[in-house]
Amino acid sequence: DEFTNFMLLENQAAADMSDRTYQVRYAEGEVSHASELSANAKSVNHRDMIEGILVLPKQERVVSHSRDGTIRAWSATNLQHHRTIKVSDAWVTDCKYFEQSNRIGVTCADRTISFYDSAIFDLLGHLTNLDTSPLCLGYWNDQHQGREKMIVGDDLGN
Repeated sequence: DEFTNFMLLENQAAADMSDRTYQVRYAEGEVSHASELSANAKSVNHRDMIEGILVLPKQERVVSHSRDGTIRAWSATNLQHHRTIKVSDAWVTDCKYFEQSNRIGVTCADRTISFYDSAIFDLLGHLTNLDTSPLCLGYWNDQHQGREKMIVGDDLGN
């Protein structure tokens, strides 16, 4: 009897707590609804899951990267599409901004790392035929040596 009463009271307390509602208020912002988008809007959207989003404050751009093998640049103020870059046929696994050199490093599952100019998004170079697939990038601006350093994490745990 005592155990049954305990269980009923615990269950009722849990139900009372779950009945409480909380309201979250967000600042009013401009939202573009699907009906308001242009006819070619689907061509600017990623074709697969977005793996990450990178903010470029100096350029007022946002860069998204996806499993569809592309990076896409957007205006940070209104999310207007700026440019799409086909990096690879493989997944783009990560993307980092190199502040000192004003470059974007892009890793792909096809064992490549590509570098782009972050202002005009032109390809600057590739590291190809890596031994493993790079999955993530780290960036460190070593001000003591005046150099940027890139750290790569791969599919073997290195």
